[in-house]
Amino acid sequence: MSKQTKNVRGDYLPPDRYLTLEEVKRMRAFAKKEGNRARKNSTIRGLTDELIVEILLLTGIRSEELCHITLRDLPTHHGKDVILIREKRRGQKPRAVVISHELIEKIKAYVKTARKGAKPGGPLFANEKGYRLLKTRGKRNGRWIITKERTSRMSYPTLYRKIKRIARQAEIPNLRPHSLRHTFGSIFYAVDHDIAATAKMMGHKTVQTTQRYIGVFDDSLREQARKFSELLTDNG
Repeated sequence: MSKQTKNVRGDYLPPDRYLTLEEVKRMRAFAKKEGNRARKNSTIRGLTDELIVEILLLTGIRSEELCHITLRDLPTHHGKDVILIREKRRGQKPRAVVISHELIEKIKAYVKTARKGAKPGGPLFANEKGYRLLKTRGKRNGRWIITKERTSRMSYPTLYRKIKRIARQAEIPNLRPHSLRHTFGSIFYAVDHDIAATAKMMGHKTVQTTQRYIGVFDDSLREQARKFSELLTDNG
């Protein structure tokens, strides 16, 4: 019997594991369109899809971490410009992910509309199927008031189907939720070429894991390759 070899993580990111800037624009545009339609029709699902895309692309958090975010982890509860990531995965410690003012406002609007009245420990993204019956403390005409509330969190399979559907509509083939994390890491590093900051934002234990994002969106490498090609052409 031959010994099994472990899969070694390379120091590069395969091209099918991240989006181009044009694909990012298309995906966000479609999600925004869905959100605007939901706001017009006073529905929730399009708002959820829009915010999921925004958070995954603008924070780089893992899909499992997204599903486990509670309302107490958000700026709407603690007032800071971060999302607290408490989900423990592969020995990772809880961390705070800095977010922009624009994303904070989008989260506030979503919570106000889609999670109004939910408890601080409730999920940001609730399960879209099934309710749990709850008894409120007040009484009406001598009877307990029975209400319905989504109390369970969104599952990964549900998130996966959402991302696949949105990507298909945006004409992006073979996209998985984790590809949005890779996309964030690649673009975030390309801004200031700060590998330590990128590793911290993504919750990597070491910068070696983050090295795969170096050069993905490096225009200087592309410019050098162009000049090299021109030099060969001129001397051909």
